[in-house]
Amino acid sequence: MFLLPQGPVGAVFYKPYFTTIFVILCTVFTLLGLTSRLFLDDCSINYTVIQFSSWFTAPLVHTNFWRFLFNIAGFWVLGVTLEGRFGFLRFMAVVIICVWVHSMASQVFLVWMDLSGAHINGYLRGLSGVNYALIGVAVIYAYNRSIWFWLHLVFVNYRFPVPILVLAGLYAAGDFTFFWFRGTGFDGLHFTGYVLGFGLAIFMTMAEVVPEIGANLIERAFGTKFARREIELNPKTDAELEAERREADRQEWQAALPNLIRLIDEGRFTDVHHRMAKLLANNVHATWDETLVKKLIQRYVQAQNWVEAHRYFEILHSNFPQQVTTPLWLSWAHVQLELGWPRKALRTLKNLQGVAVPASQKQVVVQLIQRAKDMVVAGTLEPDT
Repeated sequence: MFLLPQGPVGAVFYKPYFTTIFVILCTVFTLLGLTSRLFLDDCSINYTVIQFSSWFTAPLVHTNFWRFLFNIAGFWVLGVTLEGRFGFLRFMAVVIICVWVHSMASQVFLVWMDLSGAHINGYLRGLSGVNYALIGVAVIYAYNRSIWFWLHLVFVNYRFPVPILVLAGLYAAGDFTFFWFRGTGFDGLHFTGYVLGFGLAIFMTMAEVVPEIGANLIERAFGTKFARREIELNPKTDAELEAERREADRQEWQAALPNLIRLIDEGRFTDVHHRMAKLLANNVHATWDETLVKKLIQRYVQAQNWVEAHRYFEILHSNFPQQVTTPLWLSWAHVQLELGWPRKALRTLKNLQGVAVPASQKQVVVQLIQRAKDMVVAGTLEPDT
């Protein structure tokens, strides 16, 4: 079973390039730290020894692989949402500020505790503090967004949206559980990331560096705009995006159908197959067209490609059963006999029972039936027998 976060519901204006880079960097540092205790401690924040480089590396390492997966999933959800709103450079600046300020504040507090006579020792590491800061930013700038999750069971694939505020609450509950059962008292410092995130979001709003596009909880709460926005464009709803996709699919299908028929007339069957397969897989309006299928049958019969002709006879019968006329039944039976399937041909001809067959075609029916019977008597074996 898999439960994986995919991406934000609705419009995304920027790709998560920095989020991907940071996830890879965090993965590399964590794997190195799990294999080398010296590397792990060197990258972590020592409670009482100030090492400036560790302020940037401490969030990248973890001592527990499951804690790492939990944190990296949280960062990915927040990253694709916020970077999709801010863009590469703005989001990179937000993450670097969160990493540096939270690490520095934690180090200053720990040193002050030691100088006050607490005589503490240990290391502080992990991405939780940064994630909490990003949650604070997301509450301001993505309070109305949701994240798609993909649930994969043995025979079930299901996609469903979860509001980002709900995910923030679940992350907080899960991280608090880790802290309660596995952490130390000083691991609780990462919860101060909330304050950092809210403060940073408020500063960005007041400093007018907020992107023009999207919601803002501060502006909504106060009923005013703190930043001068050149344009006002809220992300489109799922219903609006779906309607646009359907209209684009409809226009694509209308343009593709005459081109497919032209390719058939030119004998470019491979191009027709590839193009039609792509349309059927990705276009909600694409379907087998009666004229298209009949043309394919006609051309394959002319080329004596009986396998493909039979395949398209089946498509025609399954999609347009009322359009299979007496001449088409006879042609289908002929194709099956050419393939060495006399029993299938007899079943096909049986569909003509009770049908008013024109006098000019009755003799053809008799001949096909006799040929099929002769093949059966001769012991012709069909693939399914």
